[in-house]
Amino acid sequence: MPILLNWLESFDRRMALEEVPHRARPIRAWCEWCRETGESFGIEDPKAKQIFQWFELHSPPGALYVPSVFTGAFYFDAYFWPVDIPMVFGTQALESRDTLAGMPATTQRRLFEAPDDLEDFKALWADCIDYGHGYRDLHLEFGATEFWQRMIVSADRKLRSAVEDLCKPSPGENAMQSSREACEMALKGLLARDHSLTEDDAKNPKKFYHDLSKLLEAVLHVAPNQIFSEAKARLCVFPSVGDRYAAKPYRSSDLWASYKIAQAIAAEVMRAFTPRNTRKQIATRF
Repeated sequence: MPILLNWLESFDRRMALEEVPHRARPIRAWCEWCRETGESFGIEDPKAKQIFQWFELHSPPGALYVPSVFTGAFYFDAYFWPVDIPMVFGTQALESRDTLAGMPATTQRRLFEAPDDLEDFKALWADCIDYGHGYRDLHLEFGATEFWQRMIVSADRKLRSAVEDLCKPSPGENAMQSSREACEMALKGLLARDHSLTEDDAKNPKKFYHDLSKLLEAVLHVAPNQIFSEAKARLCVFPSVGDRYAAKPYRSSDLWASYKIAQAIAAEVMRAFTPRNTRKQIATRF
């Protein structure tokens, strides 16, 4: 396929100029080729395999390693367990147990035999799937310019920072503030993209500023939703904005409650942007 090979060489040179990481290039090449040519083919198609093989031959050793699309955190047995969501193509099945790779088998068995804890995990797992793959689908890392895009990118950084702090041997208390800021930025991103929120109004102390309650009221006014309603009812878990300077200690259960709200809000925002909704299929609670 000489036309495809020539196109890949040109594409790869352009990615180098744009400083796109090597591991991101095969997927982006596949998407851009389909968009430019109007073709549509799956990951097992010979042309898709040729695209990936081309990058295997023309990339530095190890550069194409693809990390988890997102890592969340689940609190169980007084410990935050990483929940690794892999990259998934086509109709490949996901097994929830596999995302808890760091959890011992005996602990997993106790989790899956406890109905309430299992329901909590299913909700968190669904939110992590919809968020991770939804965020990837937006391709914002390649150039966030509009206000709503910058808010979503900032929310992503805060959410991942919260997870990183939670999954330390001793959970970092910064996770509380990171979770709060992730909520704020995700909600502002939704209002800016779909409901004309301006950057000035978002920063205005008389309108929204850092007020999560006002932001959720605005979202619920234009897009009534059970997840956003539940989140609004639980905002008391967050400290005031001024407490970020107070070095206040938090219990692990409080850090879990705040992160769970942030993860649910971020995932619901992604569901507003993409057709994904795993939670609707498997989760019955907030």
